[in-house]
Amino acid sequence: MYNTSTHGKTLYDDWLNLCDSVIPPPLSVRSNSYRRWLSKVISVLADKNDKVLSIGSGIGAAEKYFKEKSINITASDIHPRSLEICRSKGLETISLDIRSYNSGDLHYDVIYADGVLGHIWEDENSGSKIWENLKSLSRSGFLLLSNDISDDENINLTVTGMPDERFFRPPGGWFSNDAEKHGLKLIFSRLLAYKRRGKKRYREVIVLSANS
Repeated sequence: MYNTSTHGKTLYDDWLNLCDSVIPPPLSVRSNSYRRWLSKVISVLADKNDKVLSIGSGIGAAEKYFKEKSINITASDIHPRSLEICRSKGLETISLDIRSYNSGDLHYDVIYADGVLGHIWEDENSGSKIWENLKSLSRSGFLLLSNDISDDENINLTVTGMPDERFFRPPGGWFSNDAEKHGLKLIFSRLLAYKRRGKKRYREVIVLSANS
């Protein structure tokens, strides 16, 4: 998906250069108010010197803003171009695929993943591995996650304009319910309405804790 571009080398380059793209830029790229709100949530969860890991950082728009607000953020992604762009913005980066991550020496106080869950969930059973991987990365157990919800009461998988790609969009509350089945606790949930290609979409933002 991210190697598909209309103007640059990758989709990331289209977003970076504000070009028309096969997939619109993420909400965190397009909305200053959304970035400001996210930074306030992170500031509540993380103390001044706490380490925050962003998973699926893309072009690092939110991450750069967080750094400017004195949040100790590390950007991560699986795509080399994403990491290259993030480093060009002065961000510390690591290459990380949360789907295959094995617990090691990486530990952070808060894990942030915005609009990423739909990319890493294949089906309803994907959580058994991914939730454990997320918990193992977080020292304090705080996870700030978001994903667009489905347009109806069913799980949606389609990506507009890209029939060969999948994006997991379940109904509201699905991810928090699945997380609780795997030992996490829902702390906070908020549903945000926004426009995507002229149509209303809803993004669900949740905060989870592994310290139940």
